[in-house]
Amino acid sequence: YPKVEHKIYADIKTPHGVLKVHGRIDQFKPKPLGFRERKTGTVAWTQAKVNRHGQIDFYYMLIYLSAGKLPESASLDWAQTRVNEGGDIELTGEHQSFIATRTMTDTLRMINRTTKAALEIAAAYEAKLMAV
Repeated sequence: YPKVEHKIYADIKTPHGVLKVHGRIDQFKPKPLGFRERKTGTVAWTQAKVNRHGQIDFYYMLIYLSAGKLPESASLDWAQTRVNEGGDIELTGEHQSFIATRTMTDTLRMINRTTKAALEIAAAYEAKLMAV
C-alpha cells in the first residue's frame, strides 16, 4: 500500500447543508482501490469484532464519497502487545489479519449515522452558546 497515514476528505450533502468529513487511513492504495487498518493491543481481535468495527464503516464511507465507489479490498491487521518487566509496551510477535467487507447498505447507514451525529453535536453546541 503506497500511501501511509493517507488523509481523505469528503462531503455529505444534507438538507441542512454540506457536512465536511475527513479521516486518516493507516494504509491506502488508489488502484485497485483498497485500505488496511492497523491495530495493536493485548486483547485479540476476531473476525466478529472486525465486522462490527465502526472505523471500518467510516473509511468505507469516506472512500465511497470521495471516489464514487466502494473499496475493492479492506483489511484489519492486529499485532499483539504486552507490558514487559520494565513497564514498557512491546510487540509479542503474534499478529493476525482479517478481511473487512462492507456493503453499500452498510455505507449508506454510516452516512446516516454520521449526519445524525453531526446534527446532534451542532444542536448541543448551539444550546451551549445560547446558555452563555
